[in-house]
Amino acid sequence: MKNIIILSKAQLINLFPSNKDSIHKDSLFFRFLGVSALFILLCMYNMVSLKAIIDTGLYKYVMPYAVSLVFFFVMIMSLFKSNSMFFYNKDYEILMPLPVSKYEILISKFGVLYLINMVLTLSVILPAIILLLLKSYISLFVSILFLLAGLFVAIIPMCIASIMGVLIEFIGIRVKKKNFITVLFITILFIVYFIFISDTNRNDIEIKNMVESQLFRVFPLSKLFYLNKNIAANIGIYVIATVIFLILYFGILGKRYEKIYNLLNDRIQESNHSEIIYEINTPFFALYKKELRRFLSSNVYIVNSSFGVIILGFFSISCILFGDSMLEKILSINDVENLFSRYGALIVSSFLVMSCTTSAAMSLEGKNLWILQSSPIDMKKVVTAKIAVNLTTHFIAYMLSIIMIVTRLNSNIIQLTLAIIVPIVYSVFISILGMYLNIKYLNLKWNDEISVIKHSTSAILTNILGIISVALPILCTVLVKLDYEVILAITCFFMIAVSIKIYKSFENHFYIS
Repeated sequence: MKNIIILSKAQLINLFPSNKDSIHKDSLFFRFLGVSALFILLCMYNMVSLKAIIDTGLYKYVMPYAVSLVFFFVMIMSLFKSNSMFFYNKDYEILMPLPVSKYEILISKFGVLYLINMVLTLSVILPAIILLLLKSYISLFVSILFLLAGLFVAIIPMCIASIMGVLIEFIGIRVKKKNFITVLFITILFIVYFIFISDTNRNDIEIKNMVESQLFRVFPLSKLFYLNKNIAANIGIYVIATVIFLILYFGILGKRYEKIYNLLNDRIQESNHSEIIYEINTPFFALYKKELRRFLSSNVYIVNSSFGVIILGFFSISCILFGDSMLEKILSINDVENLFSRYGALIVSSFLVMSCTTSAAMSLEGKNLWILQSSPIDMKKVVTAKIAVNLTTHFIAYMLSIIMIVTRLNSNIIQLTLAIIVPIVYSVFISILGMYLNIKYLNLKWNDEISVIKHSTSAILTNILGIISVALPILCTVLVKLDYEVILAITCFFMIAVSIKIYKSFENHFYIS
């Protein structure tokens, strides 16, 4: 147990460095701010979904519904992270000679992933408990019981996700397009999850049928959270079942942990040295292709830094092929055509700002950054090439969304002009901003990609500022009653000015010791 605590603490320190210098203090503060903002937003979103069930009188189904949401939520998020943390982590080779067992290493990594997923778990469980308690549907004792049981809810989906992640990787060993299959599989899971939680405009019979026939079928153990007189015994059964499942998981995976680790990492080294092709390109194009290959070679990088454009592409293709009625069904929003016609520019931009590869691009160079710095290449071309890759990922989804707006929506000239120009401005702004923050909060000492791509200060800050840049025009329009087109134009001019200033300032930040 002592070794597990020490290993877990070391990994947490690696994720959240606590040095006393001002840069690391700022880093910790911004990470805490980002996690807090994410937690509050998720709580608000899930409270709306859960309240819809209570308003129909089906309060007994609230906790099973919440547990099923956690199952989807945690499983999808763990698929993003588990392989990177468990098997593509540089620290395992360092730990192998030390007097620690592979079981202790696996448990410590699982524990860190569990703590991260608790933010997602509590963002669903807490709103459900609070709503039921405020409506006096449960007693204080039952609410405490649910809260304690909530600590066990994330464990089973985490185990399933990590096993699925390993299976996907092994399938990828025999398939050339491994990353494409991984991204496609995770996207499908997310879409299924989104459809489950989005449609709140059902009557009570439809909601009851959905929970019983769909959610219960996907995660049968959620039935144990159904409100009845045996709730305490049922919760006890769930906890015991979870503990047994966890013991089996550690027993099976722990025994094969080193073998799986070696198989996956040996395969990566083989693919990296399988074939070397020399081409003659301009310095910029060579750097661009190098960065694009890095991006496409990592499903962790693709999924965690470009998921917004993947979802935007899915929505756009759905609307192009099946019309706006398909979006109305998926999003559970009436009059999608009018909404997207008027606010399409900001809607598309919101997906683009959620996808930023540049917030981690420089940190991912790691200790190899000195090679770029010492090479006879203008470092501005290096930065520009990394920005160009992010713009490329945005461009594909952007073009699909423009085709959707032109072919399926009745937009006027002003709305169409905004839909074309505004997302481009947001795309350039978030790309340059992400690179600037990555250079400012550079992290070259990391053990796994996910800690840089998802948990770094630059990534969190980029996400926060991206959300603010989209939220400000909306707030000014709704609260201050300013003209939407005017405030959007002002916002764009401001972002263009900031982008130019930041891009010009890159020359002062190029050499990094």
